[in-house]
Amino acid sequence: MTVLEATADPTNAKVDLYLEWAVGDASIVRIEPDGSRYAVIGTEPVMVTGGLWGGADYMAPLDVEVTYEATSGDDVAVLTSDPVTVDSDESAWLKHPTDTALNMRISLAEAPERDRRLNVTVLPVLGRTHPLAVSDGRRNAATSELTLRTSTLAEAVNMRALMDDGSPLLLQGPAAWDVGSVWIQPMEFKEKWLVRYMPDAKRVWTLSYAEVGQPTALALTGIIGDWGALLSTYNTWSDVRFANGTWEDLMQNT
Repeated sequence: MTVLEATADPTNAKVDLYLEWAVGDASIVRIEPDGSRYAVIGTEPVMVTGGLWGGADYMAPLDVEVTYEATSGDDVAVLTSDPVTVDSDESAWLKHPTDTALNMRISLAEAPERDRRLNVTVLPVLGRTHPLAVSDGRRNAATSELTLRTSTLAEAVNMRALMDDGSPLLLQGPAAWDVGSVWIQPMEFKEKWLVRYMPDAKRVWTLSYAEVGQPTALALTGIIGDWGALLSTYNTWSDVRFANGTWEDLMQNT
């Protein structure tokens, strides 16, 4: 049997993927309604052991119908899944690109403001009443600030861990919120007790950020800890490739 199955898991805001294909390796992409294609992180490519592989796409947008496509270097054929939609259940998420255990639902204390600046210069001209405006013709991606709430100590610990390595994060919201799925670079990060009583676990967090492009695996901050850890584990790049099917595997093993 040859099949690529995609099953929504709204509890964890992900799509479970199952591939049955008699090939050595496969690369999987997500196809969104506008035709955009995004490589599923950790599948560039994957090793298909015994003709079977299972994984997940934690970056699939919420409340949006998507499909998946698998291709292989061993076969010119292409497999396509049935459409699948992850229901947001009116929840927003912050997700780490590689350490999916840190992904968490977030509670917004207030709606953010988004600032989209334009690189523009207004030049006075001799002999003219009005100056000339010169710009690069397009506004920058937004910068903004999130104000978040957590209720338990476990949530506070998870929030700190999510922000710790400075990696870009995926901010996702329900379709009705007009947030979509956007990669953000966290910058200033503040923690405040909601009640001025130290034993109380409730926190308010302020996170300033800039919207950025989707990171590539090699650009992810902290993906392999540091070069010292890598060199102490492997002698050559061949050893690295043999022991790890994906960059996510490498992150977990070093």
